[in-house]
Amino acid sequence: MKFPSEEKILHELKPDVKLIFIWFFSKSLTHGLAAAFIPAFIWWGYVTFSNLSKGIFVEEFRFYLTVGLVLFGIGTSLSYLYVRALINTITYYVTDRKCVWSGGIVRKVEHSVSYYKITDVERSQNLIEQILEISTINIFTPGTSSMGTGLGARARTMPELRFEGLTMSAEVAETINENVRNYGSSQL
Repeated sequence: MKFPSEEKILHELKPDVKLIFIWFFSKSLTHGLAAAFIPAFIWWGYVTFSNLSKGIFVEEFRFYLTVGLVLFGIGTSLSYLYVRALINTITYYVTDRKCVWSGGIVRKVEHSVSYYKITDVERSQNLIEQILEISTINIFTPGTSSMGTGLGARARTMPELRFEGLTMSAEVAETINENVRNYGSSQL
């Protein structure tokens, strides 16, 4: 990523490799299940209903369960490799003017938020992040969207930028908050 010569980079960060543990359970296993069991059960259902009159059920079930487990292993492995490579492409920048998220394999993305747009900086750690000693910084703007699905679902705001897997998040969050305060005081 290129920055103007007058813009100063305050922090250049990469997600800690420990983030792979969180993404493995939230992304890779889900992709593995989808890659395995959706095609296997569609295939099994088609063959089972077409052979229902033949009475061959237990042998077919074992076969399709085996196929599903093999596809699950392949899907999970490929997803893990993709997620691992994706983590290596991600870089977070905190400059004296904005915060930037950069990364991607199939589609490279650079997303930035200027300090004048930032309304809140949230630093959080779920239970697994606490165990792994990493944390997440969420950056919110007035245009941050809310998500809520279904009847009675609680609306959840989605951050404009999300810096995941940080080991020194307190220092980075304080730098961002300081720059947001400095911008606000310079506008008075």
